[in-house]
Amino acid sequence: MNKPVLLLVDDDRAVLDALEVELTPAFAELCRIEAFDDARTVLEVLPRWTEERRSIAVAIVDQKMPGMTGVELLAALRASVEAAGSTAFTPARNARAILLTGYAGLDSAMAAKNAGGVDRYLEKPWHSSDLHQQVRQLVRAHHVQGGTADYMMFRELRGVAEFREQFRLRYEVYARSPDLVYLLAQNHSRLAADAYDLVSHFYGLFHVQPESSEQVGGVRVIGEESPGAAAVVAIAQEDPVLRAHVAKPREFHIELPMKWPDPSAIVEFIDARIAEGERVAEVGRLVLAATERGAGLGRSPGALAILEGVAGFTGFVRGVENTVLNCSARHSAAYASFGFQKVPGTAATFNPSSDDNIIALWARPEWVPQPARARVLAIAAAAQRTGQACRCRAFPACTGGPYETGDFTNVDVSCPRLVMERTKPPVKSATVSEPTGAEFEG
Repeated sequence: MNKPVLLLVDDDRAVLDALEVELTPAFAELCRIEAFDDARTVLEVLPRWTEERRSIAVAIVDQKMPGMTGVELLAALRASVEAAGSTAFTPARNARAILLTGYAGLDSAMAAKNAGGVDRYLEKPWHSSDLHQQVRQLVRAHHVQGGTADYMMFRELRGVAEFREQFRLRYEVYARSPDLVYLLAQNHSRLAADAYDLVSHFYGLFHVQPESSEQVGGVRVIGEESPGAAAVVAIAQEDPVLRAHVAKPREFHIELPMKWPDPSAIVEFIDARIAEGERVAEVGRLVLAATERGAGLGRSPGALAILEGVAGFTGFVRGVENTVLNCSARHSAAYASFGFQKVPGTAATFNPSSDDNIIALWARPEWVPQPARARVLAIAAAAQRTGQACRCRAFPACTGGPYETGDFTNVDVSCPRLVMERTKPPVKSATVSEPTGAEFEG
């Protein structure tokens, strides 16, 4: 996503220079700063910005300028939006505006507010803290109004509350899937947990919006002692049925439910990898809320965020050499795009309860093909740096570069997560809302 413009307009070059010096250190990562000493020139560059799909985040304009006042410029920008119609892209559609005034011109400027759509007024000389606060608030408002402020974040679960929500979401998914319901311990808590959760890493998918974060999906990766084992045990203690289900002995290294094809071949395969000193994990229990499913596993942004995240976190962050999973034939193409191949010695098995063929798949990190590999590596780099990775809903194709380093200062792309972090109100904290029912299984 191209960086939006932080537009500065004043016929006094000294004022423009002062604004640039003041704002560049704080906002260069979030916006491209463009300065003009002639208001009419701004209108001349609108066609180029339209072609570049460059939006104006905030316009800081002087009111008293020769040829065209600040309010007249803002009114012209507003008119360009109306002329473009309700659906066409135009740079000023979600622009916010600060009008610079001298004390003597404040009354007349305020009287003209409706003509230009002014959001804030700032008197010269301005106070630095006031300028920064106003710009931060309006940059945030621009992204929220334009729909580019929300994203999906993928990271390891933290704390009992997140594990409980993941088990609740998993229960909802499995309870609605005829071929999976047998895996559930029918408990009053309506939570899905088992003994393999004690040797799993859990990754959650969160839909993050400006003022909320909703857990909408996730996956477990079975294969080694879990940092969340204590949370699993604590949750299981709440219900006798669940407690007994979690306490059942684990028969294999990874879970081999009845629907797995050729389980003996899979066991031999896993044992051979372990004997060679390699690490093996099962990517299993993938769940996704109905609100995030989209048209299917291969096209759903939520599912893709999980698949990319798992490939990045397990293969390149934790260094797991082999990952295996069972999958329906209708989803195998999506997994193939992340390097999964059929496990040697296995064959597709028809499952009458789901009316589908079930296959066993296997992948190694080096098998992730382009173009998925570039994004997975960027996700892994972000995960190593921050412990989390994100997929922007407005611009889902970000790879490499600043998304790996976290430094957007000298590049011309914008990151919604960075914007939301840098413009976050100082006191208000995010709330977690309840996700809707789910009916997806990978």
